[in-house]
Amino acid sequence: MSLRATLKEIPATVKLALPICLGMLSHMLLQLTDTLMLGHYGTPELAASSLANGFVIIILLAGFGFGQAVSALSSQALGEKDESKALGIYHLSSIATLVYGVLAVILIIAILPLFDHLGQNPYVAALAKPFALLITLSFIPGLLFQTTRNYYETLKRPWITFGYMALVVVLNIIFNWILIFGKFGIPAMGIVGSGLGTLLARLVMAAIFFIHSHRPKQPLHEKIRMKDLPFRSIPRILAIMGNSALQVLATNLAYLLGSLWIGMTGFTGLAGQRIVGTMDATLYMLPLGISYALSTRIGRARGEGNMTLARTIYRGGFWMTAIFCGGASLLMFVFRRELVGAFTLDAATIAVAVNLVLISCIFRVFDGLDCITIASLRALEDVVIPSIIYLGLYWILAMPMGYYLTFHRHMGAPGMWWGYTAAIVLMGTGMVARFWWVAGKRDDK
Repeated sequence: MSLRATLKEIPATVKLALPICLGMLSHMLLQLTDTLMLGHYGTPELAASSLANGFVIIILLAGFGFGQAVSALSSQALGEKDESKALGIYHLSSIATLVYGVLAVILIIAILPLFDHLGQNPYVAALAKPFALLITLSFIPGLLFQTTRNYYETLKRPWITFGYMALVVVLNIIFNWILIFGKFGIPAMGIVGSGLGTLLARLVMAAIFFIHSHRPKQPLHEKIRMKDLPFRSIPRILAIMGNSALQVLATNLAYLLGSLWIGMTGFTGLAGQRIVGTMDATLYMLPLGISYALSTRIGRARGEGNMTLARTIYRGGFWMTAIFCGGASLLMFVFRRELVGAFTLDAATIAVAVNLVLISCIFRVFDGLDCITIASLRALEDVVIPSIIYLGLYWILAMPMGYYLTFHRHMGAPGMWWGYTAAIVLMGTGMVARFWWVAGKRDDK
């Protein structure tokens, strides 16, 4: 495949990916603002938010699977020129998202007592419980919006939803500042104020967007009868969501257990991980945004029966991701102390975080390539083998290695992160190889 053909496809991917990336960045800006404000409020509150997020982030990321099904399957339907089917897939995914959100709240309420039995600092565990519940409640409007956002992206209308993501970031900053520190006569609520502020911000944004999206000439203004819903697509929706959730569980349960192990070595390690994890996850939003764009474009190309185009689109996304992640790693390496110092003044936390930044610079390119490739495979509905690979590398390699380095070599948080790094490097390499193998077997119609 010629370089010219690859370069020709990059602008179309960038055009779709840019607002998606900015929107995904908005998700992380919610956590970033929470981390910055809580970091200046108190180290125990920062550690508690890290502990709580270790649990609730699994719920959020697993719920993204319904939106990923919309990206893959609605885009295929649009490639087949079946707009009614594309809309029906969105509606079925939205219903499933709502049910999932309610069940998630029930689940988090059930597991809150476990926070007291995880070997963590008792004060940190007590602070984490109300924060975890409030953030999980905020996921109901947040995930419904995300699923709708994915549908807008398949219609090539990503800028509309980006505007609403920017709105929720602004609202979150205002509500968090007022409620965490206590402004305008409202008492300072600390970490509870942070969780409540995020919940209020997502509710207000979702309500305004719901009204807008059902106005005339908007995609959701068009009604669809129950009998016209593509119920035969439900197994495909659940297959994509289920395998996406399995990948999330495999990785984030590993991160959760790793966080618990780090917490056993002291809450400064947990606070340092929260800082670098937030920075790393913020940078991850660009590859994640590219991954959604690739899933949509490759899904359409597959629906049109043009696998040559699908492979070319992927190649352009590969080089964009590699260049961005490599450049970001270089900048973080150079300015690591300045970046960490913006979050906290605690010397012990800074020392841990700086070491974690160095480790993240090693795995970032592989992590980004894994992200875009797993989404591209999802567009080809290749989801089972990648899930098995995720499960194996994290739980057979990363976790035993991380445990050994953390406790037996007394490396603390950096030891756990070296375990993650080994899995991520192998995962990124393996997923890229699998895409070319799977895509190479699919012929143009």
